[in-house]
Amino acid sequence: MWCQCSKLLSVVTAATKPVRQTCVLVVAEHNTRELKPTTINTIEAATKVDNHLVVLLPGTNTFPVAKYLSTRQEVARVLTAENVTHDGFPEENLTETILATQEKFHMTHIFANSSKLGNSVLPRVAVKLDVPAITDIVDVKDRDTFVRPIYAGNAFMTLQLMDSIKIITVKGKSTSKLTNYRRLSDIFLRLERCLHVGKLCTHKANKLEKLELLKLNRAAEAIYQRGLLSVPGPLLEDPMDKVLIEPAPISKSDHLVPKYHKNKWVKSKLPSLDNATVVICGGRGLRTAENFKQLYELCYILNAAIGATKSAVDAGLAPRDIQIGQFGIRVAPAVYIGIGVSGESYHIAAIKDSKTIVAINNDPFAPIFKVADYGLVMDLFDAIPTIKSQLVMFNNHH
Repeated sequence: MWCQCSKLLSVVTAATKPVRQTCVLVVAEHNTRELKPTTINTIEAATKVDNHLVVLLPGTNTFPVAKYLSTRQEVARVLTAENVTHDGFPEENLTETILATQEKFHMTHIFANSSKLGNSVLPRVAVKLDVPAITDIVDVKDRDTFVRPIYAGNAFMTLQLMDSIKIITVKGKSTSKLTNYRRLSDIFLRLERCLHVGKLCTHKANKLEKLELLKLNRAAEAIYQRGLLSVPGPLLEDPMDKVLIEPAPISKSDHLVPKYHKNKWVKSKLPSLDNATVVICGGRGLRTAENFKQLYELCYILNAAIGATKSAVDAGLAPRDIQIGQFGIRVAPAVYIGIGVSGESYHIAAIKDSKTIVAINNDPFAPIFKVADYGLVMDLFDAIPTIKSQLVMFNNHH
């Protein structure tokens, strides 16, 4: 089903204004070592508007990520926002930084991931700028026209925005072809260590930098030729001379933002839901929180991220920060495994972009089997121990 919206349904608030030169800002997400794969999707979408992007990199210790971004041909400028940290109140700090960046560079488009951070920050920016925000787009037709899903992903709507500033979040795609780009950032990590030990003279440091950049180009080309990187673009011969890395502008009201005082972090050996290759999701069928913990053992074996349905979270089986659904986290892994998941429409909408969907349920008429690539009709309390023993046996033999 396809829904084509006319200009009468479009948001038109600035139709009489003269056409402005396109200037695109992409808000990147990272973990200080590497970009999140969903940010690569966002950059790919933004290049359909303009292939000279300004990338805002919030957080501290962003040297490896900034270096990697500077090698991408579509990136014209990298802005590092060290005043924005992920401790305490990143949304308020990042909002003010984006507004200051927009005021200085007169951005026409602001892109971000359709993640917890992106969906929290960009609506704040849109309110401050008095323009609408488009969320979860899946395609860009031109600088004014975008496609987004509606009716829980069962239809698509084409929107034409005539506002002078466009605020957009991009829905993530399958990460199976994007994870191998992380090899590139490892080179920059080694370069950072060498340049910051203080034992190298300037001449040796410059020579080493050129050597590492040569390695980067060769590695990127090899990965691209194997089809493991979807949009690498030809890397620049000497990106340091062509791409500017500079501090992002700081808002005058930045001092009014709430300040971080104290936080308690719980470390996990499992990957996060937004960039995991394999996701295991538990549903209400697990009945108790103690039974839900059995899924963690499977996750450790498969190096998978753990998730839960809304009904499982509401029943107290799992914490709310791992809720997968239309009102939780949307995932697009290479493999999604739903255990005891019935398959409500709001949950299916959040997993339907997965490359392969596996469902385990004792009800053969469960809705999730309609979208599953592989299904197992079996009591999950018999299925979990069987799968676990088979995986352990497989790992022992390999």
